[in-house]
Order: sequence, then C-alpha cells, then structure tokens
Amino acid sequence: MATLSPVRANWPPLKGIKLLSRGKVRDTYELSETTLLSVATDGLSIFDFVLNALVPQKGVVLNCMNHFWSDYLGQFNIQTHLLAAGAGIDEYLPQHLQDNRDLQSRAIVVQKMNMAPVEFIYRSVLTGSAVGNYKKDGTVCEHQLPPGLQDGDSLPYILDTPTTKAEVGHDENMSFREVRRAYPMQTLMGLQIFQICSNYAQTRGIKLADTKFEFGQDGFGELIGDEIVTPDSSRFWEFDEWQKSRQEETRKAPNPYDKQLVRAWGIEMSINRHDPKKPEDVAWVHSLKVPDGVIDRTATTYRRIFWRLTGCQIQEYLIDRMGLPQ
Repeated sequence: MATLSPVRANWPPLKGIKLLSRGKVRDTYELSETTLLSVATDGLSIFDFVLNALVPQKGVVLNCMNHFWSDYLGQFNIQTHLLAAGAGIDEYLPQHLQDNRDLQSRAIVVQKMNMAPVEFIYRSVLTGSAVGNYKKDGTVCEHQLPPGLQDGDSLPYILDTPTTKAEVGHDENMSFREVRRAYPMQTLMGLQIFQICSNYAQTRGIKLADTKFEFGQDGFGELIGDEIVTPDSSRFWEFDEWQKSRQEETRKAPNPYDKQLVRAWGIEMSINRHDPKKPEDVAWVHSLKVPDGVIDRTATTYRRIFWRLTGCQIQEYLIDRMGLPQ
C-alpha cells in the first residue's frame, strides 16, 4: 500500500464501521460479509506517490462518474460491483451515518469480490508510458506495432497492455499473451467495455485514449470493479482537437481532460524519476506543495469532463440521478 501523504492521511475516517484499507484515493469499509462501502476522497496521486494535496470535490466527481458508467453498461448486460449509490446507500448504513449528504455524494456500496492481481489497461492510441516502450523496440507489452507512430496516433487495433498491481512502487508491464491465457473472460470484458465507452464518448465529442480496469469474481461470474472510465483512470481528449493534431508533421497528444495536468507538473518536478519504495523519496514528494493553479485547473477539468460525458452538472446529477435532496 502506498504511503499516504499527511493531508490524505488526515481525511477523517468514518466512525462505527470497520475500516479495511486506505488507498491513494479511496477508503474502504466493511459493512457485512458480502458488502463494502467505498468512499472516494479528494486525494491525489501520480507516479505511485500520494501528493500532499486535495482537489476540491474530486471524489464526488469520481463517484458520480462511476455511477454513470455502471448505469450505462447495464444496458449491455455488463455487471459491475455497484449495489447502491446516492441516497440508496443509507439502506446499508448504521443510523448514525444515514442522511449524510457528503457521504451520499462520494460513497457507494459494492459487492465483495476476489480481485484479479492485474491492471487491465486498454489503449486506442499510442500515448503516455507506451510511447517510451514503443521507441525502444517498436512494441508495447509484446504487441508489435507498425513503424513511424508518434504521440497520440491511432493504434492498428485496441491494445490490451496489462500491468502488475503493485502494493508499493511502480506497476510493471505484463505479457498480454500470458494475461489472456490466465484471464480470458476478463480480457474480453475489458475490450468490450472499452469499445462501448469509447463509442459513447465519441458521440459527446470526446476521444477516449486509454483506460484501466480491475476485475473480480463473485459466486456468479466476473464483475468489473474499482473505477470505470474516470479522469483518474483514463485519458480523455477533445475529439476534434485530437483529429486536427494528427495533421501535424511532429505530432503530440492534445490538451487533456484528466489527471495529465498534474502528471505534467510532476514531470517538471522530476517526481517520475523517484522511487515510491524509498522512504526518503516519499518524504521529499510529500514535502512538495502542488501549486494552487494546478489544483484549480484540475478541479475545473474534472467537472468539465463529467459535464461533457453526462450532459449534467455535478449537483444536478446528484439530485436527479442519485436521489439526493436539493
């Protein structure tokens, strides 16, 4: 588990229910033998470090985005771990935690699952860490790609580029062939979900460049869990801007609608060159102040991509779609 920064560690835990884990962004509590409460905080992480900063209402955006995609995927008979959201979580909570509007805004009740120890990552374009891998030998997770690709270029097909799910430190690339053999149903589900979400995003003028999923199993089969196509787990671009950027001789990824704003600052500060397994590096990262401008732009970007994809402002969505009182 990543070492939490002081401000993330100071996020107040809920009282009267069992805290199971504190992740980079989410706190997880046990409600029963079969159910958990997942609370999305405003925590912020990049390059496997938890930054000493909070992005206002970020957890609410992530929670509402998860609810939106879970509801949308239900039309395609794709099952997620979501059991209750919004005002509906009160049915599962002890009385002292009920009627808490902030908790209803940032928490969901989910099913316990046996999680696969893999990050299932899917890409429709070459960008991010895949660019460096491609430049080395023309491959990404053993996919052989055509020559001449640049940052943001379309890939010949959707790539499944799985990684390990490290408790501490950086995730490592895995062979897509080995993961397909070990987890065929999850790999197929991920490809299907990526295609569904990508097609929908395009109708809203958004390009889904890549995303990552986690899958688990209950007694009935495979379920998708954790995050579903959020700006923490995905790269979003303006579709028209992306298309125009492909006409340049020297091409690069367009402006982001996701956490890339924070990653860019982190690269300037050389955070990506430090090791989250080294306590001295962790302490140094935690000592850094994320500029107010980066925090403000990130908060605005998260709200904007939510609006672009759902057609709703956050407060409107909470009231109309998740049953919160006005």
